[in-house]
Formats: sequence, C-alpha cells, structure tokens
Amino acid sequence: MGEGNWQATTGDAALPFRRAGTHTGRAQLMTLGIAIFVAVGMAFFLLKSRIQYLSLPNLPKNTAHPATNVTVVIPARNEERNIARVVEAFLASR
Repeated sequence: MGEGNWQATTGDAALPFRRAGTHTGRAQLMTLGIAIFVAVGMAFFLLKSRIQYLSLPNLPKNTAHPATNVTVVIPARNEERNIARVVEAFLASR
C-alpha cells in the first residue's frame, strides 16, 4: 500500500484520502504562489499608502485666532435630580 493510496470504506463506496500533512508538489506550489501574490499585494498597498501620506502638505498652526468657545453636550435622560450636580462638577473641572 503506497502513502498516497490509503483507502477508507464507507458502506459500499471506497473513498481515497491522504494522510494529514501530505500534499502533492503541485498543490504546494500553488499554495506558495498564492501566498507570494498576497504578500506582494499587501506590500504594494502599504508602499502606496505611505507615499500618499508623505505627499500630504504640512498645514501651519492657526495662532492668529485660537478657539476660545467650546460647546459641551452632556447626555442625560430622566436625570432631574442629578443634572445640577453634574453641571456644577463639569464647570469646576476647568
């Protein structure tokens, strides 16, 4: 009995199967080719996105008009008893 010719019987039919870990040379080559294709594709998109990132312009900081007004939204529902304490604690934190 050869390594790749093992047989298992199920009812009337005999099904050939291989031991785990044994592949034909063609299947191994195909798997390697797919892995290399995926790796090259990932490297291409990584390089492309890095080049795009480096081509972005550096924006100067806006020091002439600093933002002084800030709006804060405190989500609250059915908090009539606690909302005053929450707002006071927020105002005290600045």
